[in-house]
Amino acid sequence: MVTSSLIILHNCAKATENRQIFSDLVALERIAPYVKAEEMETAISAVLTLSYITEVNKAHLLEVGENVSAILTNSLLNSSGNQWSWRPST
Repeated sequence: MVTSSLIILHNCAKATENRQIFSDLVALERIAPYVKAEEMETAISAVLTLSYITEVNKAHLLEVGENVSAILTNSLLNSSGNQWSWRPST
């Protein structure tokens, strides 16, 4: 249920006119803890949502673990047609 809600918020965050609403609702501080969620889909949804509403001076809230980073990197590589994949160091 949390992941579904974050996906909806992510879609709403894409519209720049909604940034003030997110700010008024203190959404940044409410969403940020989910970046560290154990479930990868929840963590990815949270970081992607935050990427739209986070100001530069709070970019540290977008720091993710290696697993989330690997998934995001591989998604970008796959979407660009690149055959390489990136894995976190063991």
